[in-house]
Amino acid sequence: MALDFASKRIKVGKSKDEIDREIHEFIVEHGAYPAPLNYRGFPKSSCISCNDVICHGIPDENVLNDGDLVSIDISLYTKDGYFGDACRTWAVGENVEQEALDLMHRSEEITMDAIDVCGPGVSFTAIGDLISSKCETYGYDTVRKYCGHSIGKCLHMPPLVHHYRGGNSYFDPVMMPGMTFTVEPMITSGCEANRLLEDGWTVVTLDGSWSSQFEHIVLITENGYEILTQTREKKENEEEEEEAIRNAKMTTKSEGG
Repeated sequence: MALDFASKRIKVGKSKDEIDREIHEFIVEHGAYPAPLNYRGFPKSSCISCNDVICHGIPDENVLNDGDLVSIDISLYTKDGYFGDACRTWAVGENVEQEALDLMHRSEEITMDAIDVCGPGVSFTAIGDLISSKCETYGYDTVRKYCGHSIGKCLHMPPLVHHYRGGNSYFDPVMMPGMTFTVEPMITSGCEANRLLEDGWTVVTLDGSWSSQFEHIVLITENGYEILTQTREKKENEEEEEEAIRNAKMTTKSEGG
């Protein structure tokens, strides 16, 4: 997976340009195309956003510093005609502030909990409701201007997925088997208010607070959901846990009679 590859490139002193170049080569070598490149004029193959940058950071010659948070968002187009899209946040070096580390871990928790409400017949508003509630618990905020989206043979398709309470209330379809969409809340340690920089892409927090993002593609199944962008290691661990639970149930049933 491209993000697994990217995670091994994150080092103090390495430029974002170099990371982006290596991501580009990895994607092309595996028979895909980096979707951001030339998308509405975007000049690079991935989005690399550090610290107070919420999203759409353009990779440049600036290097990663000890203490940074860095989010890498990778989207690609496969040779069989489908798009993929995912994002993770990492801590850089050994001296990241505890506030930033807490935000990183909790934003992943919030994302996974939001995914866990998904299933056939569930309203899309449930995602934003859960995210807002969790953010309020931690004293965080969730960005309202940018959202998740359905994905498949197009990168961005309706229905959109809003990450705040009431965000899908005007048009709120229910999830149905076969739907694929992203859940990708952008969580800030301060206020979610933001501004667009002069490059026309980079979005930063107005108050300079930290930002963190995790993104997955979710497939709605007949009985629940599947995360299509989960790492192989996590999938294997979950399968082992499910197998252990099944075995335990069978043992208990056998012992009971």
